[in-house]
Amino acid sequence: VKDLVKLGLAREDQGAKLVYLDSVADGEGNPLPLMVQKSDGGYLYGTTDLAALRYRVDELKVNRCVYFSDARQALHMKQVFATARAADWVPEDVDLLHCTFGTMLGEDGKPFKTRSGGTVKLVDLIYEVKEVTDSDGVVWHTKVFLGELENPEEIVLERHKLAGFGWYTLEEMDNLNLASYCVKDVEELQRYIDTK
Repeated sequence: VKDLVKLGLAREDQGAKLVYLDSVADGEGNPLPLMVQKSDGGYLYGTTDLAALRYRVDELKVNRCVYFSDARQALHMKQVFATARAADWVPEDVDLLHCTFGTMLGEDGKPFKTRSGGTVKLVDLIYEVKEVTDSDGVVWHTKVFLGELENPEEIVLERHKLAGFGWYTLEEMDNLNLASYCVKDVEELQRYIDTK
């Protein structure tokens, strides 16, 4: 924070220290602030993200930093990257990439709040999908490889189960960078794999 102030990038506003850059502005051209220190002296994600980025470049000598986060963090990462570049902490030959993914939503359509608890863990969602499909994929591949599936109906059923698990995997991959999805979509999965 002291370095940002020295460089003239951070300035005090109502006791807090903020960075305003023209390169990160709203639709009307007003710079959107990145708060690097609260008025009570506390630090925020932006501060630690900048410190970590500086460390990675100065100490670890990285030539690329890839950040994976919820798409809602796009503005934040743009601010962090722009501030690090403006401070000359990250040379132009170092790639800064922000890879986003959709937000996992609750049944109410609102994003899960990890701090308040009650979120569905990815592993639990995968197990739920496996339970719905009653297949882990490996069993089907093994049975086919060993020639244990001879009955055409059995093969079709196993394929439907595998397709159901594949649906979840594809849905997850398809949503990268694109959309948010609701955990109740497992019901849609059940309709998708229904063999009747």
